[in-house]
Amino acid sequence: MVLGCQLRAHLFGKYLIEYLTEKYPEKNFDPPKNHFIFGHLFFETENARNGIDVEWQFHVAPAVKIRSLKPLLILDPSISPVPLTKAKFHQMFKDTGRLTGFVTCEADTFGMEDSCIRPESMSELYKQGKVALYNRDLLFL
Repeated sequence: MVLGCQLRAHLFGKYLIEYLTEKYPEKNFDPPKNHFIFGHLFFETENARNGIDVEWQFHVAPAVKIRSLKPLLILDPSISPVPLTKAKFHQMFKDTGRLTGFVTCEADTFGMEDSCIRPESMSELYKQGKVALYNRDLLFL
């Protein structure tokens, strides 16, 4: 099982909250949601193993809502160095592939098999022995 985008989304959200909490200790921050897209997803990138493109059936990236801004922002460093509105993020995949659906889930929704609304927390998965913590990162068993 390849866990690239799932693990990146989870760790990006975790590190973002750590950074913000350290920088602004007087404030509380909700972890980013996870935005899933589905379909025949295609993206051209020099970072691919073949040096040309990447294809997926689904993809996930952290999503944040900033009170002063209306649109949901997608944080996906594998696609863009800057946050993208949900509409722009979707359009990138519509232009090159076929986007068949999307959903924005709670922060602990790790994969398609998890509940979108009430997922098990990573700490709960750790207690069940499904995940091991290693050097602040996750190792899936």
